[in-house]
Amino acid sequence: MPSISRRRDQTGGRPAFTPLGSNGSSTTHCSSVRSPRPMSRDHSQPKIHFRYTPYLDAGVSPRKITIGLAFYGRGWQQVEAGGANGEWQAANGAAPGQFQEEAGTRGYHNLVTSVPNLTVHHDEQSVATYGYTGAGGQWWSFDDSWSIGKKAAYIKSKNLLGGMIWEMSGDTPNGSLLGTLHSGLD
Repeated sequence: MPSISRRRDQTGGRPAFTPLGSNGSSTTHCSSVRSPRPMSRDHSQPKIHFRYTPYLDAGVSPRKITIGLAFYGRGWQQVEAGGANGEWQAANGAAPGQFQEEAGTRGYHNLVTSVPNLTVHHDEQSVATYGYTGAGGQWWSFDDSWSIGKKAAYIKSKNLLGGMIWEMSGDTPNGSLLGTLHSGLD
């Protein structure tokens, strides 16, 4: 499996749901099912496909592969609408976060209850959830019940083992995200 090791080295070993963090100069989906390439808008191949296909090609059973689910969000600040509710737009660094150790990161529950004027959107092509506070404001990428339901259906359709969650404490007090995943995989 040397080719797998090379691929991991090329990608930096990052999980599929956190490709860049929120310190980049433009917004991007951190947890999309399909490729979020803004220039080509090529949604033909799942983003997560590029992470697990080399393992399948090397003979690993799909029943040994899990897909990452983010119970947190990554955010950018000073994002203009760009006619797309901030999606794929220039940003000026990480938005204020929940954690002192990492700007631009909030648990899901904290994000949806503490970011003022956040409007949630669903990108049907990328199969990704994002929130935007308006022109010049904050833009957040995260999983919610809608995207987790779509990911659960994807996991089942590919006969994969299941989902890996980071970070359980980000869920709502009643466990709505975990409940959606459980129902979707049941």
